[in-house]
Amino acid sequence: MSKTIPKTDFDLSALRMVNTTGAPLSNEQYGWFYRAFPPKVQISNTAGGTDTATSLIATDPTSPLYPGEMQMLALGMDVDIADPETGKSIKHTGRAGEMVIRQPFPSMPVFFWSDEGNNVYRSSYFERFPDLDVWAQHDWLSCNPVTKGFVMTGRRYVVQPTL
Repeated sequence: MSKTIPKTDFDLSALRMVNTTGAPLSNEQYGWFYRAFPPKVQISNTAGGTDTATSLIATDPTSPLYPGEMQMLALGMDVDIADPETGKSIKHTGRAGEMVIRQPFPSMPVFFWSDEGNNVYRSSYFERFPDLDVWAQHDWLSCNPVTKGFVMTGRRYVVQPTL
């Protein structure tokens, strides 16, 4: 384990933001960050996808940041939280559910190479709620009803078909 404390070991006077993605950050990680970095430096915890080539949940440097939460939906993303059984929106409830995108988005893939008939593509993202025609990202998400921040709580295991 490193004993490095960035704010005391390095000149961070030009640093304004540190970006993280790929896994949700815990309250403890937010606490460590603000002990280890100057208070003026914002942590930008975002969520996206390699397959979407974009962020789904982004950062707003002008708004409050709450430990363990991501701040806002990315521009152009109609992200919602769906009940795992019905697919209906539960975003307002604070409960965790399936992260879905209800409308097409600018960087949305439209097919996979070597996927004749788009069968793998459709089964990968659109068969979770077949009657709704929504993109299912297969992440579990909740929205804090008070702060409106988002908490990523894990990944729903999905078996991907092979081409």
